[in-house]
Amino acid sequence: MTKRLTPALMLAVILILAFAIIIAIRGGLVFWAALLMTAAWAVKSVMRPGGRDLAGVMSIGVLAAISWAGISAWVFSTWESVEVVTVAVPMEGGEQTVRTWIMDEREHPWIIYDADANVADALLAGANISVTRDGITTPYAVDVSLYDEMTPEESAPLFDEYLAKYGEVDFINNVFYGLLGRKRGRVVLILELQALSDG
Repeated sequence: MTKRLTPALMLAVILILAFAIIIAIRGGLVFWAALLMTAAWAVKSVMRPGGRDLAGVMSIGVLAAISWAGISAWVFSTWESVEVVTVAVPMEGGEQTVRTWIMDEREHPWIIYDADANVADALLAGANISVTRDGITTPYAVDVSLYDEMTPEESAPLFDEYLAKYGEVDFINNVFYGLLGRKRGRVVLILELQALSDG
């Protein structure tokens, strides 16, 4: 007997496709869990249809959205509970900005920038940036290093300096990337900031 394409099954298919696209872009346990739960309910609605199927599938979508919003709010509020600066990178399509942490233990301040590939290419090509800190915007030239290409001897001191300042909230990065994922193709850069002279 042919199974009827019910509203619950149609919604389940749409959600499965949406979650699959998100997983392809960034991964994340929240979206994997939502995809598997939706697929399981879709199978149930085909094998043993019931009056609660549509509400059940809808509840998974709502739960995923609430989880995403709640986790994001918690992560961003934790990130902003310590010193954060705004980094602006000039790009052809307009300025790219990001909020990130900054370290001061060396001769020049430095930051970790988890950059989109096009922003990483611009910085590696020598683009200058501006950093807004305590309401003051300063232009900088940057000495760029690819974190993944650094040796343990090079990266360990940086990591120690980072933990000395931000260790109490570092856990939130694992929460964010573990539960909500990380956009594919991003590049972790270490930017050493060198202030540009007015002249």
